[in-house]
Amino acid sequence: MSSNAHRAGSAHLPAWVRAIHAVSRALGVFAAGLILLSVAVVCQMVFTRAVLGQSSIWQTEFVTFSLVAATFIGAPYIQLTRGHVAVDVWPIMAASGTRRWLHLTGYTLALVFCALFFYA
Repeated sequence: MSSNAHRAGSAHLPAWVRAIHAVSRALGVFAAGLILLSVAVVCQMVFTRAVLGQSSIWQTEFVTFSLVAATFIGAPYIQLTRGHVAVDVWPIMAASGTRRWLHLTGYTLALVFCALFFYA
């Protein structure tokens, strides 16, 4: 679907769906900023260690937590744009009934995983 067709179709969406899309886009921008900031901090850490000969105190933890946060904070944007990595050979080749069953099974497994993750 082209970007213009997506925008034209979004005018007919309910307000709460448009709000979720806007929040997802904002979170995607924030996640991208976290990744860029992490790259800058890694560069600063290399400079501090290699050129100044000093140890890094906070940089490693900052980069680790920022990249994990960017992964989870950026997930709504990735889902919105259907940009996640998927192997879709089976669904493309399957009949519509089988395809529906595959999608339902996948969504159910994802929901179970999220419930277990939430429980832990």
